[in-house]
Amino acid sequence: MNFEDYEDFIQRRMRMAHIYQPVMLIALLEGDGTASKRQIARAIPDRDESQIEYYEKRVIAFGQPLLKSPLGWSGASRCY
Repeated sequence: MNFEDYEDFIQRRMRMAHIYQPVMLIALLEGDGTASKRQIARAIPDRDESQIEYYEKRVIAFGQPLLKSPLGWSGASRCY
C-alpha cells in the first residue's frame, strides 16, 4: 500500500468505533511505521480516558483504607 491507499482507508473506509484504532495509528506514526503488539497494548489504556477515570476512582476507594497514615490521600492536592 502507498500513502494514498492508507489515506483513503483511514478517511473513507476505517471506522473509528473503538479506542484501539486511533491509538494503534498513533503508535505506528510515533514509531515511524512500526510498533510491537506490546507497545500498542500499553498505549491503549494510556489514552482511554474512561479507563483512567475508572482506575482513579478505584485507587481512591481502595487506597484510603490501606494508607491510614499522615502520608495518605490528600483531597486538596489530589495526591497520596
